[in-house]
Amino acid sequence: MVTASWTGEDAAEREFDFFISYARRDEVVARQIRDVLVANGFSVVIDLERLASGAEFLPWMEQAIGASERILVIATPNYFDPSSYTAHEYRLMFGRRGDPQGRVVPLILEECNAEMDSKPLLASVTPIRLVGMASSELERELVRRLTSPLTAEYPVPPQRVGDQVLHVDNARSRDCFTLGPLRTTWRLVEGDGQQPLTPQRVRVEVEPAFVELPDDMVPWYEEIRTEQEQRRARGLPHRWNGNSYAVSGLSIGRTPTDESPDLCLRLQQADYYTFLATQQLDRVLPDGTTPRSRYLDGIDPEDAPAFLSCSFGINVAVVTSDNHLVVSRRSGRVGSLPGLWSSSANEALSRDLDSQGRTPPDLFRVARRGLEEELSIQQHECSMELMFFGIDVQLQQWGAGFLARLRTVTAAQLQERRSQGVPDRWEHDHHEFVPFTVKDVVGYLLREDRRDAWTPIAPALFYLALVRAYGKRAVTRDTRRVLRELELDSGTTVFTPTPTGEVR
Repeated sequence: MVTASWTGEDAAEREFDFFISYARRDEVVARQIRDVLVANGFSVVIDLERLASGAEFLPWMEQAIGASERILVIATPNYFDPSSYTAHEYRLMFGRRGDPQGRVVPLILEECNAEMDSKPLLASVTPIRLVGMASSELERELVRRLTSPLTAEYPVPPQRVGDQVLHVDNARSRDCFTLGPLRTTWRLVEGDGQQPLTPQRVRVEVEPAFVELPDDMVPWYEEIRTEQEQRRARGLPHRWNGNSYAVSGLSIGRTPTDESPDLCLRLQQADYYTFLATQQLDRVLPDGTTPRSRYLDGIDPEDAPAFLSCSFGINVAVVTSDNHLVVSRRSGRVGSLPGLWSSSANEALSRDLDSQGRTPPDLFRVARRGLEEELSIQQHECSMELMFFGIDVQLQQWGAGFLARLRTVTAAQLQERRSQGVPDRWEHDHHEFVPFTVKDVVGYLLREDRRDAWTPIAPALFYLALVRAYGKRAVTRDTRRVLRELELDSGTTVFTPTPTGEVR
C-alpha cells in the first residue's frame, strides 16, 4: 500500500517501507522525497495533515513508526529547531528494540553538523548526504542508497578470500559489493539485476595484438612454463597453457531513447601462463616494487593495463525448476581460488574454444558451454539472462554474471546427472542446493562457515539473481529482515539450508 497520510487504525496489519520524519517548514521537500519513493514502488507513511496534538497524535506516531521498515529523517536546521515539534518523533524512533541501527536513516539536505551533534543518537547513524544536489541527481542517489543491502550497522572486518587476509586500498575497494557483515572485493561495473543486458547491447571486440609483459616479469613466465613442462614430462599433474584473453577495457554508453546500456568489451590475446605470472601481484621485482604497487595502487581498477587483466570469467547462477539455487565448490586442483564456494558454473573465455582466433567470443555461448560441460544442461533446457559486468579489485580479474532458470530439470535430477558423469568434473568437486528464497539464500551466504569462503563474485551473483527473480524492493526489504534476525541472535546464523547437497 502506498499512502500520503494514514490514520493508523490498522497498524498491526499494515507494513510500510518508509516513515518520513520532518519539520513542518520542510514540508515541500518532504513531499518531494515522498513522491520519489512512491514513483519507485515504495510504500510510504507520512503525516501531511495537521493531526490533533496530544493523546490522539502520539499513538498515531508510535503506530506509524512501528509499522515502517525504515525511518527517514529530513535533516535540516529546521528539524532541530525546538519549535518544530520533532522531539516526540525523535524519542519514539530511538526507543524501540533494534533501533536505531538499520532503521533510522538521516537524509542530509542542508549542512547541520552542529545541530546533529546535539542529538548523539542520531549523529551516531550513518547518513545519506544529498547536500547541493540537483533534483535529478538527488533522486538517483537517494534511490541507489536506499536499495543497497544493509551494511552501515556492521563494523568493517578485514577482507578475506579463504584463509588469506586481503589488504585493499580505499580507492580500489570503493563500491565493492557488501551484504551485512560480508565484505567482498567484487565491484559491479554495470548492471544491478533489475533489467537484463541483452545480446544486442553487448559487443565484443578483439585487438589482434598479444599482451606484452614488462621485461622484469618475463622470467616469471619462463619459470612457470619450465616447471609445467617438467611436471608433464614426469607424468605429474600440470597446467596447460591454453590460449585466452586479456581485458583492455569496457566501454559503457547509453541509448538515446531509453538510456539502456550499450556496452563494448575490448579484449587482447593472452594465454594461461601469462595469467599465472601476473597473478603474482605481490611478488617483489628487482627494483623492490611489486606489480601491485607499480601498476595498480592509486588507480581505478578499470583503468589497469591489459597484461594485468588476463582473465575474463563467465559465472552462472542456476536455479532448478523446483526453485533451488545450485552452489558449487571449486576443487583443490584449479589454479585460481581453489577450495572456495562459487557460482553454479563458470568458464574463462578461451581463444581455442570460443573464437578459434577468427571471431570475437559470444558471451552467451560461453555461458551455455559452461552449463553443458559442468552440469550437463543443454541449451533448450534453460533460459539465460546476462545480469552484470564486474571486476575483482584485489586479483584484477574481470567477469560477467548470468542467471539460468531450468525449465523442467529439478535439483534431484541435476544431482543424478552429475553422478552419471559430466564432460568437466575437474573444476568443481561438490555442489549444494539451496531453496531459492531471499531468506534461505541470504542466510546461506552469511553462514559462519561460508562467510569467508566465497569467491569474490559469488555473493553478488547470487544476490542479483534474487533481485532479477523477485525485484529489488522486495529483496532489499527481506534482506534487512534476515540481517536484523541474525543481529538479534548475536551474529549466529539462524537459517541453515541443506548443508550436505541433499535435496529436501
